[in-house]
Amino acid sequence: MSVRKDSGRNKSNKVKVLFIYSLYNKTITFRPIASQELIPLGVGYLSSLLKQHGHKTKALVLNRTLGEENSKIVAAYLKRFYPSVICFTAISSEYNFIVSIAQFIKSHYKDIYVVIGGVHVTLAPEEVPWRYFDALCIGEGEQPLLELISQYKNGLSLSGIPNLWIKHRSRIEKNPPRQFLQDLDSLPFPDRKIWDEWVEKEAKPRSAVLLGRGCPFTCTYCCNHKLKKLLPENM
Repeated sequence: MSVRKDSGRNKSNKVKVLFIYSLYNKTITFRPIASQELIPLGVGYLSSLLKQHGHKTKALVLNRTLGEENSKIVAAYLKRFYPSVICFTAISSEYNFIVSIAQFIKSHYKDIYVVIGGVHVTLAPEEVPWRYFDALCIGEGEQPLLELISQYKNGLSLSGIPNLWIKHRSRIEKNPPRQFLQDLDSLPFPDRKIWDEWVEKEAKPRSAVLLGRGCPFTCTYCCNHKLKKLLPENM
């Protein structure tokens, strides 16, 4: 997919990016994330890196128990913050719901570039319905997303970004995987502020931290042993 070099949205150095996250929460409230320690830190790292490079990010949290009401929530939010790029993440239990939201967005906001990542897509990229998505990310997303946003900002044809599969009209460009990030200190701290409007106010708030990535074990019930095999030398 080529981006017009004279596009008005590329005249600024800032690209507006919206992260859409979903969960299943039977307790319907305006703030669907129960506590600070439950915020998705993976998205927080993506947001903080983009902000570090001058881009503007927001998060939208959906609760799939609301059903079709979610489409109205998305439409109302896009009136407040209309992004150039929307990024989805999904575990398997949320995947079909996320696809339905992407379908709604592509049906009503055709100019928004839509990217999906997360564990489900990483392990089953062939399942992605390309009529609703423009790119997918396999594995770690910080550098791939930053490179995609940089190309988008400069009005380039989005291409050649390791970890990304990119739609070009009738064909899918399947770029190779990149090495796992070893120097985690090179990343800024995860963006926690992006979740403020979605987290319940707590009397004694607690926060979670990540001390590393990956896992040395190969438990059959966990996806980590499959994720390690993203790189050919680990197969």
